[in-house]
Amino acid sequence: MKLLSNRAGDFLTGTEIADAVLQYDLALARARTVDLVDIPVVSDAGGRAQFLVGWLTDTASTAADDLGEELVDPGTVIDLYHQAARIGVVRALPFTPEEAADATQAVQFLDTFDT
Repeated sequence: MKLLSNRAGDFLTGTEIADAVLQYDLALARARTVDLVDIPVVSDAGGRAQFLVGWLTDTASTAADDLGEELVDPGTVIDLYHQAARIGVVRALPFTPEEAADATQAVQFLDTFDT
């Protein structure tokens, strides 16, 4: 389980759901737009929560203690990933191909020192 937090409050939900919300949030932020998400949450009242994600919404997640059975909703997860993909924001690569090769060689070299 994960706790999603933003200006609207804190929402306890499933790990996959929270991860999908953050991916959609990131895509929206990069496109400088917002959207309303509707996700299942764990609460005294049960049900679902709706809140804005995207540009300037400051959404974050933290791992929650084991609070029982993991909340899953494949339909919501798939929908959020599809919405993120529709935005079509290209992810930046942290390295050029040459720098990535050099970094891989450095990591392999450092691995030889593990005992």
